[in-house]
Amino acid sequence: MRALLSMLLVLSFASTECTTGPSGKGCKTRWFDRDDPSGVGDYETLSNLLQEYPGQLCAKPLGIEVQTLDGSPLQTSLIHSDTTNGFSCQNKYDPPAEMCKDYKVRFTCPDNFCSGCKTRWFDRDDPSGVGDYETLSNLLQENPGQLCSNPIGIEARTLDGSPLQTSLIQYYDTASGFGCMNKYDPPAEMCKDYKVQFTCPDSFCSVCTTRWFDRDDPSGKGDYETLSDLLTEFPNQLCANPIGIKAQTLDGILAVSSGQNSLIQYYDPTTGFVCQNQLSAPVQLCKDYEVQFTCPKSFCSGCKTQWFDRDDPSGYGDYETLSNLLQEYPGQLCANPLEIEVQTLDGSPLQTSLIQYSDTTTGFVCLNKLTPPVLFCKDYKVRFSCPQSFCQGKGR
Repeated sequence: MRALLSMLLVLSFASTECTTGPSGKGCKTRWFDRDDPSGVGDYETLSNLLQEYPGQLCAKPLGIEVQTLDGSPLQTSLIHSDTTNGFSCQNKYDPPAEMCKDYKVRFTCPDNFCSGCKTRWFDRDDPSGVGDYETLSNLLQENPGQLCSNPIGIEARTLDGSPLQTSLIQYYDTASGFGCMNKYDPPAEMCKDYKVQFTCPDSFCSVCTTRWFDRDDPSGKGDYETLSDLLTEFPNQLCANPIGIKAQTLDGILAVSSGQNSLIQYYDPTTGFVCQNQLSAPVQLCKDYEVQFTCPKSFCSGCKTQWFDRDDPSGYGDYETLSNLLQEYPGQLCANPLEIEVQTLDGSPLQTSLIQYSDTTTGFVCLNKLTPPVLFCKDYKVRFSCPQSFCQGKGR
């Protein structure tokens, strides 16, 4: 179900810090190293990590990985690790004594944990002086409102598309951002010019989300859901300066789990989404994608309509469709709503299993379930948020 009620999907490439696991089964967190091996040992426990890194780790991981900071083998006789407790290493003081090394851990979380939106690409620094620094702190200061303070994923690329200079990278994580330092000792090596993109949590993305757009079919060169085309074809339904983007196939498979990462050419809120067919052997054709954007709050600061309840839950269900509402309430509702809200008349919870549509394109539809166990729709009401142009025309 495409809707405000639908599950938001993971949008992180395999090179980002929050990455999709094999066959899309979970996403990996950043590496955590909260404790040093002093005192009793080294403790990277799940409870402590959840407290110290809010929003960057799920409460019920699917898997855990452990490494030493220096790349040496694990001290298997001293350590214990699982997805319930996390990781612990206890020093052995009885002869022969053995002290724990310094460990780091990362977890595999359910796909929906890494759900979020991708920011635009940022390139605040040029590789002059000491190097190229795309730090989170500086980016937050220089781009207010366009980046979350607690990213769950990061991706870095060179502007010219060349490989990353791994030997020069000082840090590359969601806590600090990205830093590359020039090497002046022979053989000297200067940092290239880098740009970074972050994946932010749902809480950041939910400022103001658009409807799902599917303007192109994957024919010809591929599937093109570009911002410029969408702005032309869907005026007033999309902001010119999105701060986030999500992409999925029409059947709800997240873009990075579709198996077509190598075909995705663009995936950012500045350009939009582009998938290009690979016509050389082995031939691979793009699937049909749809995109949704996160806009600044000012874009959705239109006016709310009255609550509409045109249908009673008889017959097949309860139908509060946009087309019917526009016909029955002329002038009281815009043809291109920005948002939709749904409530039951008696204030009870929504029947999510019966809801077929709840979006700004179709409106709202709830279908009765007539096969056992039979379940009938409640009576629903809807209201919409309309663009400023509609509000001003009504003197609101």
